[in-house]
Amino acid sequence: MYTIVKPQEVSFDFMIKSTMKTTITFFGIILHLFVLGQKEIKTYYDPYQKTKISERYTINSKNQKHGKYVKYDDRGLKALEINYVNGKPHGVAYEYALPLVVFPETRNYRKRLII
Repeated sequence: MYTIVKPQEVSFDFMIKSTMKTTITFFGIILHLFVLGQKEIKTYYDPYQKTKISERYTINSKNQKHGKYVKYDDRGLKALEINYVNGKPHGVAYEYALPLVVFPETRNYRKRLII
């Protein structure tokens, strides 16, 4: 006499979970390498107490400014904002005079024109 054996159900949950863990780990490593590639620099008007920030920017692995550069006045208000790509100004630069006032004349470094 023969016995009929039902095929066992195969669960693919373990494959999905391991794939998700691998994907998350991979993107975590890539993100970590990207973050380690840049370093944030802050300079201060009073270098010993470090209460009044003068400028804030990031540098890449070649010690070039890369990303947003912000310069503050002695009251702590934003005075200048420029975006850098590999050490060169890129895009529009904004100069600030008083709080919440932006000069209409912004500098466009990419085209080397002053608008």
